[in-house]
Amino acid sequence: MADTLPADLARAPQLRRLLTPDERLLYTVRFHVLRGWGVLLAALVCLAASYWFLPAAVPGFALLGFWYLPHLTNEVAVTDDRLLLRVGWLRMVLEAVDDEKLVRWELSQGVISSLMNAGSVTLRIREAASTREIVLPWVAEPVTFLEALQAMQDEKYRDNQATV
Repeated sequence: MADTLPADLARAPQLRRLLTPDERLLYTVRFHVLRGWGVLLAALVCLAASYWFLPAAVPGFALLGFWYLPHLTNEVAVTDDRLLLRVGWLRMVLEAVDDEKLVRWELSQGVISSLMNAGSVTLRIREAASTREIVLPWVAEPVTFLEALQAMQDEKYRDNQATV
C-alpha cells in the first residue's frame, strides 16, 4: 500500500499500519510549522544568545527538540471509513473514529492564521448519550482537511445508497 500513496500521504507511518486491506487513505494532516511558536521563539533566542554565552545553546537545543516532538509524534489521517488519531510519544493515545460518530467539525481562523493557511479544527464526536470535542490546533491547510472529512462521510453515504 505504501507504494501507491502520493508523496503528501507518505507521512503517518504509525497509522498506515492500522489500515485494513480495503481501506483507502484520503488525507494526512500536517501541523503548521508555527505550532508552538512560543517555544520555537525561546529556542531561537537561546541559540542566538549562545553566540555570546556558549552554554545557552544547551537549553536552545532542548527547546528546539521540545518544539519538534509534537510534529514527529502526532499523526491524524482520514480514510474512506474512519478518522485515525495518534497523539503523544511517552503516553500515546491512539483512536479510530467511525464516520457515523463524527457529528460536526468547526474551523477557527484569525486573520494571521488565515494568511498563513492554518487554523484550529474542533471535532465533535458522539459517545453514548453525549458528545466530546477534540481540538487540533495549528492545522496546515485546514480547509483541505475538512474537505477530506466531508469526502469520508459522502463516501459512506454513497456506499449506503448503493446497497439500497
